[in-house]
Formats: sequence, C-alpha cells, structure tokens
Amino acid sequence: MVIESIGRGVIANPVSLSFDRYKADIDWFTSREEIISEDRDKMELYSQEQLGKRFAFWKAFLLLVKMKMGLSLDRSDRFREESRFYCSQFVAQVYNKLGFDLSEGRADRFMSPKDVAESPLLRNKGRIRK
Repeated sequence: MVIESIGRGVIANPVSLSFDRYKADIDWFTSREEIISEDRDKMELYSQEQLGKRFAFWKAFLLLVKMKMGLSLDRSDRFREESRFYCSQFVAQVYNKLGFDLSEGRADRFMSPKDVAESPLLRNKGRIRK
C-alpha cells in the first residue's frame, strides 16, 4: 500500500494503482534503515491518521510561484499540524512528526519533490520504468 497526497487528498492505494496513475517513470525512495528502523510503525500510524485530509492546491501553487520567481522560502521547520497537504509536504511532515528533518533550512510547507529526493535521510532504491 501507498499513502500519498494527490488531488483527492491523502489516500491509501495499492502500489499497482499508484504506478498506473503516473505516466512517467517513478523514482522509489526509502528511509535509511539506521535512521528510522525503530520509528517505522510510528510513521505508518501518523500517515494513517492523516487519511482523508484534503490536497493543498494553494500551498503547492505558492511553492511553484516562489520557486519560479526565486523568492525566499520559509526556513522555520518546527512541527505544526496541517489540515491539507501537497505531495512532498506530506512526506516531509511524516518525518518531521518524529523529529527528522528531510531538508535542513527548509520548512515542510515549502518542501519540493527535489528537496525530498536529495534528503540525506532517504536512499534511492531505484527507478520503475513505464
């Protein structure tokens, strides 16, 4: 199963449905085992508690605009409960809930997919080709 934040909000789907939805190759990341092996259950529980929350279209749009215009992004990264998530923000929030910061100096609400992919806490397991 995959828990993710997409246009319909935070949902759980079989991995096969997620792969079918995307038209491009998919990079597959996992946590570095030595970092979160003891906290995996807590991450799963927190992710499940977020099911049903809505997608943060405006936050995603604001991130895109700020990045395109070269505007500064919030650096404050203390945990705060959110009512809506966009994709990479959701991933960052799950880690932040347990005290792990995927990208030093970048607030979760401005976390880009690139920030997640470049996190030293994650390991690229490979690419799934379409």
